[in-house]
Amino acid sequence: MEDCLQLQADINKPGEWANTWGMRFQPTKCNMMTLTRKKETIRFDYTLKNTKLEFLTSIKYLGVNITHGLNWSKHVNETCNKAYKTLGIWHSVLKTLDYKHTTITRD
Repeated sequence: MEDCLQLQADINKPGEWANTWGMRFQPTKCNMMTLTRKKETIRFDYTLKNTKLEFLTSIKYLGVNITHGLNWSKHVNETCNKAYKTLGIWHSVLKTLDYKHTTITRD
């Protein structure tokens, strides 16, 4: 519990910094995610500027899907689905081409 309180104090620091410099945070756009392989995690309601932060089970960061259990299956599945979709588009485009009248010339 002491670690949770320390993390909450660290979360408050950027909010205080923003107030000092006349800037604003959008707490509704901020999220929390616990990264662990443990079956049971510590649940603590973290806040930013008195707004409870939403807990996520996965997030896409720099194009990589990261899950709370550090499992790659979601990232692999989404990458494969994207590749299959692109492959399907190329397959349908190439299927419609007429190869009989296509000539290749070299300079």
